[in-house]
Amino acid sequence: MKRLDSVPNGRPRHADNASALNGYTVTQLLESDPRPTLVVALKTIEPNAKDASTLRTSTYFANDSLLELVPLYQRLKALFDSHDAIQHDLDAAEFAAWAIRRGNPAAPSKPSAAFHRFSGYKWTRVQLNQDFCVLSADGTVDDAGEINIDTLTKTRRRSHETSASKPKLRRGSSVVRRPCASGRQMPRTKSADDLTTPVLWLPGGNTRVDWGVNWTEMPLTDATSNHVWLLRQIDWSASPLGPVDSWHWDLRAASDMLIRTPYPAAIYWGPEFVTIYNEPYVDLAGDKHPQLLGTPYAKGWAEIWHLIEPIMMAAWDGAESTMKHNDRLFILRGGFLEETFFSWSLVPLLGSNGQVAGIFNAAFETTQQVVNERRLQTLQEIGAYTATAKTLNEFWVLALQGMAKNEADFPLCLLYSNTEDSDASSLQSNSTLAAPFFTLEGSLGVPNGHASAPANMDAAGFEGFAPYMRESVASNGNPIVLSNSDGTLPAHLIEGLQWLGFGEPSRTVVVFAVTPMTPKSQHYDHPQSRGFIVLGVNPRRPYDSAYELFIQLLMRQLGTSLASVLLFEDQVKRSEREARLAALDRQQLSLQLRQRTQEAVESELKFARMAEYAPVGIFIANSQGNLTFCNGMWWKLSRQARISGAEDRWMENIVQADKPVVASAWDQLLTEKITISAEFRLRSPVRDDSVDTWVLMSAFPEKDHEGNIRTIFGCMTDISAQKEAENIQSKRREEALELKRQQENFIDITSHEMRNPLSAILQCADQIVKTATSFAEYDEIGKVRDLLHDNADAAKTINLCASHQKRIVDDILTLSKLDSKLMAINPVSVQPIQVVERVLTMFEPESNADDIKLTLAIDKSYSSHGVDTVSLDPSRLQQVLINLMTNAIKFTKGCAQRTILVTVGAGHDGQGLLSAEHSYLPAKVVNPSDTEETRLGAQQTQDDDSVCLYFTVQDSGPGLDEEDLKVLFQRFQQASPRTHVQYGGSGLGLFISRLLVDMMGGEIGVCSNNGSGSRFFFYIKCRKLLPQSNGPAGALQLESSTKTHQSSQSTVPDSAAGAALYSILIVEDNLINQRVLKRQLLSAGHIVHTANHGKQALEVLEKSSAWHGNEENGTALSVILMDIEMPVMDGLECSRRIRELEANRKITRHLPIIAVTAYARPEQVESAKVAGVDDVMPKPFRIVELVPKITELVHRFKTDE
Repeated sequence: MKRLDSVPNGRPRHADNASALNGYTVTQLLESDPRPTLVVALKTIEPNAKDASTLRTSTYFANDSLLELVPLYQRLKALFDSHDAIQHDLDAAEFAAWAIRRGNPAAPSKPSAAFHRFSGYKWTRVQLNQDFCVLSADGTVDDAGEINIDTLTKTRRRSHETSASKPKLRRGSSVVRRPCASGRQMPRTKSADDLTTPVLWLPGGNTRVDWGVNWTEMPLTDATSNHVWLLRQIDWSASPLGPVDSWHWDLRAASDMLIRTPYPAAIYWGPEFVTIYNEPYVDLAGDKHPQLLGTPYAKGWAEIWHLIEPIMMAAWDGAESTMKHNDRLFILRGGFLEETFFSWSLVPLLGSNGQVAGIFNAAFETTQQVVNERRLQTLQEIGAYTATAKTLNEFWVLALQGMAKNEADFPLCLLYSNTEDSDASSLQSNSTLAAPFFTLEGSLGVPNGHASAPANMDAAGFEGFAPYMRESVASNGNPIVLSNSDGTLPAHLIEGLQWLGFGEPSRTVVVFAVTPMTPKSQHYDHPQSRGFIVLGVNPRRPYDSAYELFIQLLMRQLGTSLASVLLFEDQVKRSEREARLAALDRQQLSLQLRQRTQEAVESELKFARMAEYAPVGIFIANSQGNLTFCNGMWWKLSRQARISGAEDRWMENIVQADKPVVASAWDQLLTEKITISAEFRLRSPVRDDSVDTWVLMSAFPEKDHEGNIRTIFGCMTDISAQKEAENIQSKRREEALELKRQQENFIDITSHEMRNPLSAILQCADQIVKTATSFAEYDEIGKVRDLLHDNADAAKTINLCASHQKRIVDDILTLSKLDSKLMAINPVSVQPIQVVERVLTMFEPESNADDIKLTLAIDKSYSSHGVDTVSLDPSRLQQVLINLMTNAIKFTKGCAQRTILVTVGAGHDGQGLLSAEHSYLPAKVVNPSDTEETRLGAQQTQDDDSVCLYFTVQDSGPGLDEEDLKVLFQRFQQASPRTHVQYGGSGLGLFISRLLVDMMGGEIGVCSNNGSGSRFFFYIKCRKLLPQSNGPAGALQLESSTKTHQSSQSTVPDSAAGAALYSILIVEDNLINQRVLKRQLLSAGHIVHTANHGKQALEVLEKSSAWHGNEENGTALSVILMDIEMPVMDGLECSRRIRELEANRKITRHLPIIAVTAYARPEQVESAKVAGVDDVMPKPFRIVELVPKITELVHRFKTDE
C-alpha cells in the first residue's frame, strides 16, 4: 500500500490508488484491530428521544478482541440491547448518553476528539453515518487516570478474569465523574463547608472553560462536568418546563446561576415548582437522583410536601423569604423514611415581569450534628441519673429513667441484671457471669408478659434474648447486632411490642453487656458482666458507624457508673466488716500481746517435737522450691541417704509413670502459688521390695503481703495400706457383681431348660387321658380297657410330675423377682371365693389320685362383713394358696386319714380365726427400702371399706414338732433333713408365701403338734367393692357352709365342645413342640398352619386373607402363636415386621400375636410386648389355658375393628 501524501494544511489526502481498498469491508478492518471494538446500531433510535434510558439501540458487531473480554462484552451487550443497566447504573447511563449522541451527518466521518472512561477503559467514538457508531477501547485506565496500553493487551488475553470496574453507587453519593483528558480527576464538593466551585479543565492543559455561554447552549466537550452532561440528557419536554429551546431567559439565567452555585442548591420553577438542582445537591437528593430532575416538588418530595407547602405558597404568593435552622424532615431515602435535619432557606426569584417565577432553595444537611448533640445529651442525662445511685437496684431504675428521655433513639429497651446478692459477687470475680440467671429490671416499649421479656431467664437457656446475651459475653462484651436485612433478628421477639418514639418497629436490635469499667477489671481477660441491655435502633436512622459509636459510648457510660456503684457497695460492706473486726480486735489485742511472746517461744519447740515424732513425712521448702527441712519420716519414706544435698533429689525415686504428675503439681505450686495434693508411688518400698509405696503429698505456700511465696510447708503420708484395701474392695465388688450375674444367668437357663419340655409333657398327657377316656366306653375287650386304664394312670402321673416341676420353676422365678425388687402387687376386682375354688380345682386330679378329701369352709364372718367382691391381687393370693396346698397334699397322702380343710373368713384385724394360743410370725420386709406406706396393706388400713380376709389350710398329716416349726418360712429351709428325703421339695414355698403375704399387708403363721396334723393360717388386707352380678351369692347367704371337692375320676375337658373354631398359625422351631401343639389344636377342632421360623411365617402371611389383595382368595388366619428364640428370624423381629406391615397397610387388619416362650421374666415379657406381641403364654401350659387367651384376643380385636 502506498503512503498517503500530505497537503500543506497537514490533512492527509486520498492516494491515487485508493480504489485498491474497495475490496475490503469495514468488518474486516475492525476484525484486524487489536483494540476491543463494538459497532452500535443507531437506526432504531426514536426521533425525539434525548434520554439515554429511552433510546432503542442494539449491538451490531464485536471483534474478537472484545469477545475475549467476556465480562466487558456482556456488560456492553446488556447496556445497548436490554437497557437494564441504564436504570440502575449511573455510570452506564452516562456512557450510553455519550456513545449514542448523533453528530452532523453532513460532516465527514472522522474520529471524535471526545473520549470517555467506562468499566476501566478509555473509549473513543467514530460515527459512520446516521445509523452506526464505532466504539473502541484504547487502553485501560489506572487509579491515577493514566492510559495503559500494555495492560489492555494483557487483560484481553485473560479471558477468564473479570475486568476492573468502578464501585457501585451508594445511596446519597453523587454521579461518578469521568476523568479529564489530562488524566486528573475533577474535584467535587464533599460537604456544605466546602463552598468552592469545582474547576473544569480542558483536554490540553490548564485553560479554564469559557463560561460566557449558558449551560443550555454550551458545547459538550470532555471538559464539561458530568452533571451538565446529565442535565443535557434529561427529556425536559416531558416536564412542565417544556423543551430547553423554549425556556424563557429568566429560567435560563436562574438555572445557570444554580449550576455555578458552590453549595447545595435547587430552584423550583413555575407554579408546579419543577425541580432543578446543582451537583452539590446530589448528596441531599440521595436515591431520588436523577429522577428528581424535572419533577414537581409535590411529587418528588411527597413525604414532606404537607410541611413545605405553606412555606412554598407564601413565597410564591407573597414573595416571602424563609430561613430555618436544623429543621427536622422525614425523607424517603435509603429504602426507608429517614429522620433528617436541614438548615435551609427559600428565596423567591422574580422574573423580568416583576412576578415570582420560581423559588431558590439553599440547603445544608445538619442531620449528623443534631443527632450527635441529642445523643450526647442523652449520655449526659444517663450519667447524671445514675450518679445518684447507691445500690445496684437503684442503678438499674435510674439508668432506665435516663434512657426514657430519648424515645427516638430508644424505641425499645430491655434491661436485665445478672447479679447475686452475696459477697461472692464483687469486682474481683474471675467469672464472666455473676449469676446463673437473668432478672428483668425494667423495660421500655414492652408489654407485660411478652415473650421477649421473661421476668427471669436461665443464663444457659434459650428464652428471649438470652442466647445473644451469652454471645455478647463470649465476644468480650462487644455488642451483638441483630438485623432484619440479614435475617438475624427473630421475628417472634419483636411482634406485639409497644414501640416508643415514632411507633414503628426497629429494623435493627443491639444486645450488649453492661460491664463495670474500672482499672481493676483491666487485669482480667474477661471482666464480669453485671447486666445486659437490649436496644431497638431508631427505625428512621441507619445503623451506621455514628450509631455504633453512640452504642459504644453508652456502654462506657453505663460501665463507668456501674463501677462506681459497685465500688460504693464494696466500700460500705468493707467498712461495716472492718468496724466489727476493729471492735473484736480491741478486745483481744491486750490478751494477744501478752501471749505472743510465750507462743513464739513454745511454737518452735512444739513444731520440732511434732515433726520428729509425727507418723507422716514433714518438709519445708524455700520460695525456689528447694527443701530446707525434712523430718525423719520423710527421709524414711523417700529412701534418700540422709546427707547434705540429697533432699533435692527426692523425685528420683518416684515411679517413672508418676513423675510427670508430681512435677506438674510442684510447678503449679511455685507458679500459681496454690495448695497442691498429689498421689504417687516410690520405687523403694518400705515393707516389701516387690510392692511400690503409695504416698500422698500435700503442700501449701506461705505468702508475704505482696503475694510472693515466703515458705512452702508440706507433708507426705504412706497410703499403701489404703490403696491395698481399695484394691481388695474393688476386687470383691467385681466378684460380687459377677456372682450375681452368674446367678441370674443360672436362673434364666435353668428356668428355660425346665420349662421348655413341660408343654410337650402336659399336652401329651392330656391327649393320652382324652384318648383313654374315649376308648374306655368300648366294653368288648377287657384287656384293652385295662391297658387304657393303665395309660390313663400313667398320664395322670405325668401331669402330677409336670405340675410339681412347674411349681418349683415358678418358685424360682418368684424368688428371682423378689431378690431383684421386681415383684409388684396389682390389685384388681375379684371374688376371693372364686380364687380359692380355682386353686382347689387345680389340685383335684392330684387329690383324687391320692384319695385325699378336699373341703372348702366359708366362715360366717365372711357374710357378716358383707364380703363379696374385693380389690386384691388374685395371682399372688393364688400362689400362696398353691404353696400351702402343695405342702398339705405332700404330707397328707401317706397318712391313714387324708383330709384337707380350707377355711375362708373376714374381719377387721388379723385375729379373726385364731385362738388365744396362736400367733403370727413377725412381718418380713421384702426390700429394705420399702416403708409401711408403700405396702398394699398400709394403703387400705385407714379406708372405711377395708377388710381383712383370713385363710386357713388344715391337713391331717403327721404334724410338726417344736424344733421343726423354728426353721419353717426360711429360705431353702425345710422342717428337718429327712423331709426332703421323704417328701421332696426345695424349701422355697413357705419362704415365698411369707414374703407375698407381707407384701399384701398381712401376716402368716402355723400351729401343729407332732402326730395331729398342721394348720397354716394367714390374712391379707384388701378393700371391699360393689358386688359383681355373677358372684357366688349362694355361698354368701349361709353363715357357715362347706363344699367338698371330690370326684371319682379326673377328666380333661373337651375344649372343642362349644368352642369357636379358629385358624391358627404356629411359629415354632422345635419340631416336637410344634407337632404336639398342632395335634392338640387339631383335636380341639381348630385349623392349624405351621412355620419353622419368622421368615417362613411372613411367607405364610403373604398368602393369607389378611394380606392386601388376597382378601377373597387368601388363607384365613385368626391368631399367631409365636416362639421367641428361633433361627433365621426370631419371634421378636418377626413381630416387629408384622406390625410394620400393618402400619404400611400391606396387612389389612390387626393380627393377634401370642408369644409362646419359656422366657417369662417381667423384663422379657415387657420386651416382647414392645416388639408387638399382644399377650404371652409362658411354657409349660395346657390347651385349656391357651384357648381362652385366643378367644379373648380374637374377640377384642374384632370388636375394635
